[in-house]
Amino acid sequence: MPEIDIPSGRWPHVQGQQVSITYKWSGGLTNPYHTWRPAFQSGINDWDNSSTLVNFYFHSGSNNTIDMVYDPNAAQGFTILSWTNGITNWARAYGNLYWDIHWGYTNNQRRSVAEHEVGHMQSIGHIPRSYTLNALMLEWFYLHELANIYTPQDVDIALINQIYQ
Repeated sequence: MPEIDIPSGRWPHVQGQQVSITYKWSGGLTNPYHTWRPAFQSGINDWDNSSTLVNFYFHSGSNNTIDMVYDPNAAQGFTILSWTNGITNWARAYGNLYWDIHWGYTNNQRRSVAEHEVGHMQSIGHIPRSYTLNALMLEWFYLHELANIYTPQDVDIALINQIYQ
């Protein structure tokens, strides 16, 4: 499976064994009624229900956070990873409220962005558009594509399995 923008670290794991990633809500997403919280929760649930060995667990003391920004100069969503010597230390995923308000996202568009960022929290990069157009982890999305792919596809799952199984 081709992967671009490969992170310099992966979560510590033993081949074939469960990889557990904790997370906590931060900033505006500590409010359970924030419009983006269900999108990120769906992302976590959908990735957890996919056939990979990676699972997410809420933990209030986690170093991994899911939050929001309001920034016209940032992407629709983004994830920051920290690593040392090839091992991921923490991940921070963000949705960008600016683009949601500017374009008037649907729930599925929010979900697409959120699930893509939850994919990055697993320390994976992007799948090139030249390889397939049917992937949640495409290198970038056009606005009209956001509502079309909002759950992990077979190629997304294969990429996770290539790394962690």
